[in-house]
Amino acid sequence: MRRPGALVAAAAAVVFAVATQASLPVAVSVLVAVPLVLVLPGYALLEALRSAPLDGGQRLVLVPALSVALDIAVALVVNFIHSGLTARSWAIGIAAVAVAAAVVALLRGADDGLRPERSGIRLRWVDLAAFALTGAVLIGAVVVARTPVSAKRAQGYTILSVVRGPKSTVKVDVQSGELETKRYRLLVAGNHVVYRNTTFRLAPGARLAKSVTIADPHNAIRATLYLVGSKRPYRHVFLR
Repeated sequence: MRRPGALVAAAAAVVFAVATQASLPVAVSVLVAVPLVLVLPGYALLEALRSAPLDGGQRLVLVPALSVALDIAVALVVNFIHSGLTARSWAIGIAAVAVAAAVVALLRGADDGLRPERSGIRLRWVDLAAFALTGAVLIGAVVVARTPVSAKRAQGYTILSVVRGPKSTVKVDVQSGELETKRYRLLVAGNHVVYRNTTFRLAPGARLAKSVTIADPHNAIRATLYLVGSKRPYRHVFLR
């Protein structure tokens, strides 16, 4: 038996890693992030490391434990690369580890005919309650982290960043931490030339990333973000 589960886990990790970079509703983001962080990398690594079949109870413990260990290791490694530790680099790193583990599992091949005894999964109700509570806390933490909390006098925020991309391009990133959906107008200009003038809408926690082609990669670039209906700049970035 060629352990196809490792290949499925690796493929799912790649798909989920790509999905985490899309502007998705908070609930969908949670459904995508939880398997990517707690299940898929640990499952692929377990398939690569094990020399004998495991029963369901052992997998239930080892898969999330290995996943968390890999998450920490990947975060430490990507922190030292050029782009640093970001949601994108971390997701790509986790997917890459899952793919590498799947390749190792496939190269190792069969299970040598060994099969676990059909003893089944023996879990007490206390164990089930602990797993349910842990999952609820994790999902709640992700939702709270991604969505600004309504409160008296609470203020939202919007992040605008501009970095140079390959060749004659710049990458503009807008991320909303507002308390409600906002409409924006983005103006990207340089050397008396307007390269991008666009209007868009972002929900709380959503993100917009655009690649803008410019005439000269050495030109200074100004990116200005307005709230639709206001002539006053809301955010402004100058890139030399």
